[in-house]
Amino acid sequence: MDENYVTTNRVRELWEWIAERWAYFTVVGIAYLLVYYATGSTMQAVSAIVIFMCMWLGALWVDRLPREKQIWWIWVGGLTVILLAAT
Repeated sequence: MDENYVTTNRVRELWEWIAERWAYFTVVGIAYLLVYYATGSTMQAVSAIVIFMCMWLGALWVDRLPREKQIWWIWVGGLTVILLAAT
């Protein structure tokens, strides 16, 4: 009998976790659809979302660094964007 309550609680906890983060799932879904309709490829859409997530995590990581290290990483990021745009 206890197993049924545990399963129900897990489902309820999963639903609450998803309900708290619905905006993130919506943004990822819209980004996927935009890239998919632009390229027509599921793999490119998924790759774009993974790259976007890595960039987002990198920005969050740089934001937590001390100010002098932030400036250095901002320069590296800017030069990388310029080189990627040039190529």
